[in-house]
Parts: sequence; C-alpha cells; structure tokens
Amino acid sequence: MCKSGIYQIKNIVTGKVYIGSAVNIKKRWLRHRYVLNHNKHENQHLQRSWNKHGFENFEFSEIELIEDKSLLIGREQFWMDKLKVADRRFGYNICEVANSCLGRKHTEETKRKLSIAHKGKKLSPDHCRQIGDRFRGKKLSDEHKRNIRNGLSEFYKNNDGHSKGKTLSEKHREKISAGLKAAGHKPEILYGEDNVASKLTVEDVVEARKLYAAGGVTYKDLAEQFGVSKPTIHRAVIGKTWADIAGALEKPKGIKRPNAKLTWEIVEEIREKHKTGLYKQKELAVEHGVSSGTIYNLINMHSWLEDP
Repeated sequence: MCKSGIYQIKNIVTGKVYIGSAVNIKKRWLRHRYVLNHNKHENQHLQRSWNKHGFENFEFSEIELIEDKSLLIGREQFWMDKLKVADRRFGYNICEVANSCLGRKHTEETKRKLSIAHKGKKLSPDHCRQIGDRFRGKKLSDEHKRNIRNGLSEFYKNNDGHSKGKTLSEKHREKISAGLKAAGHKPEILYGEDNVASKLTVEDVVEARKLYAAGGVTYKDLAEQFGVSKPTIHRAVIGKTWADIAGALEKPKGIKRPNAKLTWEIVEEIREKHKTGLYKQKELAVEHGVSSGTIYNLINMHSWLEDP
C-alpha cells in the first residue's frame, strides 16, 4: 500500500532540508534519487549540493503521513514555513509557496538556455487550444491597452519600421480572421495620431487638404509627397480619418476631380449612345479610356448628377 504525505530530503553534513509532498512517497523518492544521480534534477541548488557531498550524506524520511490527499498542499506549506526551507541558509526549496513557482528566479544563463531550447518548438493543437481557452473572452483594462500602445510606439520608434515591407500569405490572413471571428473579437480601431503606426501628423493632414483644395494635384501626387498610400491620403483629405481636424474636404465628383478624364459634353454623349442600345458599357469604357465602373455609375445616375 502506497503512503501519501510530507517527506524531507536532508543533508546530514549541512543540516539543510528539502520539503515535498506526494501521493506515493516511495515512488517520489525513487524519482528524486534517479534524477539526482543522473545530474538532471530541476532544483539546481539541491543538485549541486548532492554532487558536492555525495548521495551517502543525504537522508530521505517521512515527516507526516496524510490520508486525505486534499490536505497535502496545506500541510506541505506548514512544514515549509516551520523549517524555513525557502531560505537558502536552512533549505533547498526554490519556491516559497507549495506547489507553485512563486519566488523562483532564473539566472540570465538559464534564461538564455531556455530560450534556445524553446526556439523553433511548435505547440501541439491541444496546447494551443488550452492557451486559447485561457484568454478567450478576457477583457483588457484601459490601462493595459495604454501600456500596449505605448510599448508598440516605442518598439516602432527603436526598430525603424520592423514590419515594413512584410506581407502575410492569404492562408495566414484567413487563419487570423477566422480565429478573431471565432473569439468574437472586436478590436479597438485607432485613427490619426492615436494609431502608433501612423505616418501622418496633424500638420501633414492640414497641408494635404490645403494643397488638394487649391487644385492641380492628385491623390497620387499627395501620396508620393507624404510617403503614404493613395487610399490613406484620400481618406485623410475627405475626413474619413482625422475627422477631429477641421478642414476636411467634400469628396469631389465628376468634373470637379483634378484627374477627371470626362467632361459634361462627353458624359451626355455616352448617355445618349447607351440609350440607343447599340453600345455596351465595356465598349464605351474602352472608347473613352475609363473603367466600366465609371460608365456604369454615370449611366445609372450615381455620378455626374449636377451640371456646374
């Protein structure tokens, strides 16, 4: 019959003690002895002492037998506190709290070895699911979000656009999207200078709007000038982003657009041709050097509604 309870491993030379609890004390002792003899014990303090003094100078003994296994951890804590085994002067226990890693501190060398050992290691599907279940539905406090934002801001500043130029594969993006949807994740969308990756400033947006309002420049010209994409500068100019800054321009339509390829005369001509039924939208688009979508919109009165 196996005995459960609290045991100790005592160095008879120094008097130092290691305290532990087990459902099967005999089996636990055999395990301790095996890993100590093979120099593989996770408690390096105990392992080094074992190597120095030799196994013959260590005693293993039961100090309290416990039938109710639910009391094991509580009694282990009692004996740890009584014998002060978390104090290096009296014992070998690394953790101050029974059955936990609280108080354990790795050396820089140990951290480096752990990093190398885990590098490239893939988690099993079951492990990934357990991690997901642990964090799913967890809400971050405003302070936590602010700390993340500040940390990312500092990271981008110090790494000079670490992720710039990197693109995710379609499969990767689908996995991220599916995971976020399954978790019911609705990320907080940050615009303007609140977005840590923003390349524009308030001054840039104001200047871009003034330049566009003055005429003679296209969104493409502004995008190249400010080092952003065409959609980014377009949204900033019309106020879809940076909406809290005064001076957003109404999205120009028809002939008001600086890069408009059509005139009112051509638009009327296209509409008349389409009414005859002899011309397809694609043919009209090719003839006038515009997209089929442009032809569709003006024919169906979605654009070019008012003659200036």
